[in-house]
Amino acid sequence: MTPKQRLVAASLILLGTPTWPPRRAAAGQAEERAPSRLIGYLTRKQIREGATSNPCGEILSLSHEDRSAANSLVGVGAKAAPDIEAALDSVGARGSESPYADGAGWLVLAYARIKGPAAYPRLRAMLANTRLDFLRNALDNATALAFGITSYISRPLGPPNTLYCRPAEPRDGLDQMILAWLNDDQVRLEASLGQTASTALKSLLAGRTWADFRADFRHTRSAARPALGYRFRVPGAWSEPEETLDERLQQERQYPTLEANPKLDTLFKDGSGRDCGVYRIEFRGAPIVNMPAPPLRYLVDNADLGDLLRLIASCASTPERH
Repeated sequence: MTPKQRLVAASLILLGTPTWPPRRAAAGQAEERAPSRLIGYLTRKQIREGATSNPCGEILSLSHEDRSAANSLVGVGAKAAPDIEAALDSVGARGSESPYADGAGWLVLAYARIKGPAAYPRLRAMLANTRLDFLRNALDNATALAFGITSYISRPLGPPNTLYCRPAEPRDGLDQMILAWLNDDQVRLEASLGQTASTALKSLLAGRTWADFRADFRHTRSAARPALGYRFRVPGAWSEPEETLDERLQQERQYPTLEANPKLDTLFKDGSGRDCGVYRIEFRGAPIVNMPAPPLRYLVDNADLGDLLRLIASCASTPERH
């Protein structure tokens, strides 16, 4: 992956910084708050050509003003929805060739804030659109924002390769474990586990192949597109979606209260946002693990790993409601 591609992938994660003044002096005027103007601003070409020695610095600089424009779009409210939907229709039809492709991640986030759970049908259709694989991280983040949960994970076509521009959080380890499970990736799943959970996995695999082990978790009725979400039942930024468009929470995320080995009660959701179970996830703090990406500081470390994987498989396999 080239430096520019890493920037594009990371910009779709949409991590941010505190409030800042808009670029244009007249941005506060009614004309500048028109949905079409704001959409045009957000979807300008965002990533400069060429490599950079500090990709996070460039991303945060770019997102600094874009979040303000996205919040202005949210401030317009329901009246902005038709213009956003028209832009997203273009992206859905033309993929990365759409004039609205650059910055479409901000549009889906603004749409999620405006519509709430009612945004899900459109987001679900976009996740199913193979032209929009470049937008998957942003679509997952927008779905989490629409449902008001910590994280939403749909099955990617390949292994994750994500650049985070914030301190490591427990969600990183759990996200990787879920992604690895959905992708049938034993190596990445093992890399997301602490020592206790690793021992539990070895016990579960004793005398069996990986394929035989996974067969125990198959369901007769499965979702066409496996996906699930969850919310940590704790106060603060750890429980909030990756991108909220809330400046206070984004700033709080940069200076978290760290715990060595947190135990977090976790409400799991199926792909349609319905509750499907609660589980206490035990995390083990560890030195940053750089490979495989993304780097992890908190590893899932449940001794009852089999029960946790069974719940995840059940939630991901629940057919979507329409």
